Amino acid sequence: MRVAALTAAALLLTASALPAAAHEPDGRIRFRTEGLTAPSPMPVGLDPGERLLRLTIEGVVPIDEAVLVHSAPQSVSQRLVAVRRGAGSRRLIDRSSARPELRTSLGPLAPGEPLVLDFAEDWPDGGGGIVIVSVEAVSPDGTPLFQESFSFVVGSVGPPGVERNGAIEYPAHQITEAVP
Repeated sequence: MRVAALTAAALLLTASALPAAAHEPDGRIRFRTEGLTAPSPMPVGLDPGERLLRLTIEGVVPIDEAVLVHSAPQSVSQRLVAVRRGAGSRRLIDRSSARPELRTSLGPLAPGEPLVLDFAEDWPDGGGGIVIVSVEAVSPDGTPLFQESFSFVVGSVGPPGVERNGAIEYPAHQITEAVP
């Protein structure tokens, strides 16, 4: 009995020392970003002082029709500047149809065929917030089938933290909550 218990303990210790692999799926739409940059020279469509956010999306499953919906806090100026499918040419977006409150048709999304979206971002010093980019898959009649989102922080969000004993603290009474 004692040998069996020691053998079981040895097997358990050996199994717990083996590496474990984990994979978090992307969902039905894969989002990748190159982050905010102040490019030089400025690409066509960006105004002086604006930052470029390049977001690449790709269908993990075939999507017949995708629609872009993006939102930003009032303190953040955000507009879609250009769209490029794979290695194709860059299509500039007219300023009047690039505002966050408008829905933009992206066409089909297919596995292995990335779609690159360039956004112009700007905010005042000390401003910023959480920007949300959503892609909806829609049926031929425009009915939403599903939606997947990607969000990121631009600028400053709330008061700066205070470092104490190696940890950054944000007093709850100083953090403003956003109302959806």
